Amino acid sequence: MLGDLHVDIVFDFRSAQTMMSARTAKALQDAGLVRRAGSVGLWGPLPGVALPFERLAPAPGASVAGLPLLQPAARISEARAKELDAQAKAGTSTPEDELDTITVSADKKKDKRPAWLLFGADLLDRCSRVELDKPGRRWLLTCNLDGAQTAQR
Repeated sequence: MLGDLHVDIVFDFRSAQTMMSARTAKALQDAGLVRRAGSVGLWGPLPGVALPFERLAPAPGASVAGLPLLQPAARISEARAKELDAQAKAGTSTPEDELDTITVSADKKKDKRPAWLLFGADLLDRCSRVELDKPGRRWLLTCNLDGAQTAQR
């Protein structure tokens, strides 16, 4: 829970960075745990798929569920990505790239979609053990963070 927002937490060893929904990023920003960095990139959750994201700068010691936010990023719309890119005076694509572009958009707010936070390899590559304690309904992570061996839940 972030305030009154329920956030689904996912571990994905294939994702290079920690990624989150826009609603999760807003809740973390409101709590003072992150700020928007204003730089964009593309996230590939599946082969052949590239979704825009905005990098976030975590506050010192920022964590969620006991896990540190190392290189967080938030999903953004293509329009927001182009806006940020225009502010940096660079294009997000060339005219040749636009010929085979698939654009996915949503005009209505989808507040019923769950807020989510996906911890990626930026954190999970530092963990030597990831265990599911099914009777206790919890994950146990043994990670080396800042040179100190710690167990996170």
